Amino acid sequence: MGRTVEDAAFLLSAMAGPDPRSPVSIAEAGSVFLKSLKRHFKKTRIAWSRDLGGLPVEPSVTAVLEKHRKTFAELGCSIEDAEPDFSGATEAFETLRAVGFATKLGPVMRDHRNKLKGTVIPPSGEWAYGYGERPFGPEVRLTLRTDDDQLIFMQYRGVIDSGVNPTYWRTVPWFEAGTGKYSWLNNRINVGVGHFPPGTTRVAEYRIYQIV
Repeated sequence: MGRTVEDAAFLLSAMAGPDPRSPVSIAEAGSVFLKSLKRHFKKTRIAWSRDLGGLPVEPSVTAVLEKHRKTFAELGCSIEDAEPDFSGATEAFETLRAVGFATKLGPVMRDHRNKLKGTVIPPSGEWAYGYGERPFGPEVRLTLRTDDDQLIFMQYRGVIDSGVNPTYWRTVPWFEAGTGKYSWLNNRINVGVGHFPPGTTRVAEYRIYQIV
């Protein structure tokens, strides 16, 4: 991540903090990483784990870290071997995420339930990408169960460029609906135009347009 601790802190100061384009960004400002790193570490307790309780870790990474364990000892730290138990972590994450969705999006579902024509079901996922000078963008893959119990796979990538006004927010949705009632979706090229409704950055709305 950086040549020095200062480099890594500078990188984190730019990455961390609130971002209206990301509903899961934290509220604390990233500037906290720009504070002085000078402090005394005598008797600071450090839990040292080689594989976080059995998770896959590249041996080359472990080898590099082991070489620098003595650096913490020289600083006066108290180092203890510890392998945390992460069994059940996936279930805990999914439960907490569901509670978060219910808390944040519950009012939207209550007030606009009549507008929902499908339900997102597992397996589904959402990611964000962006690198270099490329704008931030969403990448989503999800399974929809329609109100008449049909399954449709949907995926899309896009670009969110907040450097222009209004924000340029476009996606390219792609559907796989099999045969039957919704098979026409398989043969369409679409463009989605997204935005945050007034007063929130937690819920995104899209208008999907068919290219004819």
